[in-house]
Amino acid sequence: MAAEKFSRVEVRRRLLAGFRQTPSLSGCAQAFVGWLGSEAGKELMAAEARALERSLETMFGYHILQLGGSRAASLIASSPIGHKIYFNGVGSDSDPSQSAFAALEALPLQTASIDVVVIHHALEFSADSRAVLREAVRVLRPGGQLLLYGFQPWSAWGVKRAVSRVLCAMQSVPASAPWCGRFRSAGRLADWLALLEIQVQCSTDLVHGLPLEGDWVRAKLGPLSATAERWGVRLASPLGSVVLLQGLKQSRPVNPLPLAWARPLKGPLVTPAPTLRGHSRQGRVSFDD
Repeated sequence: MAAEKFSRVEVRRRLLAGFRQTPSLSGCAQAFVGWLGSEAGKELMAAEARALERSLETMFGYHILQLGGSRAASLIASSPIGHKIYFNGVGSDSDPSQSAFAALEALPLQTASIDVVVIHHALEFSADSRAVLREAVRVLRPGGQLLLYGFQPWSAWGVKRAVSRVLCAMQSVPASAPWCGRFRSAGRLADWLALLEIQVQCSTDLVHGLPLEGDWVRAKLGPLSATAERWGVRLASPLGSVVLLQGLKQSRPVNPLPLAWARPLKGPLVTPAPTLRGHSRQGRVSFDD
């Protein structure tokens, strides 16, 4: 069968479509939960769990919430907080009783009721990322901690995502997870958090290795990826494929408005002159006709 040939205009159109297309995220979140069970997904989970464990040890409260992933791919299992809640927006991948189902844009939780919120790549696979972030901040109490994981576009994984989207657009097939998600830089995520009155305290770059999938590719390029990971950690490279943002929810104090009677007068006060009329010698007041 002869390969289909495209004109230059068609090639250019498909290349631009690979960068500009908005992927269908209805099944991408579910595919990402399944991808976490692969070898690459397990390595990603192990790296993210190690980085998050140090922060969770110092956070206390009554309720902790994880958005994204699943209970099987839990990042909050090591938290000392007893009540753990999981929402991924797609239900459980294996056992429906293991994870609650709810839209991440409308969580069935009270306002300011959660002590710690962990967002595990939920923004990349959501149709309305800003609504998910607003909802996470809404349920977080003032003074609570928010931990956000996100894939970075300017990284090795970001390059593979761009190439994968172009190749899939050329073949008219959807991209697979996690390359179907929308990667955002740490600066943009920090700007979104600042608008929601979340003070970013620290930012950590993770996963400096190559995105290797398949046994043959992992066997050939595994040592190179390990070297890149080792040097990235040693040099504290800002080009990590995953960023961890840790923020604190601030509570803005309410300043009472000054009362009208307490405002200073515009003119000087007029003091009446004293008089002896109307007073008797015994100190009693008499009223003259």
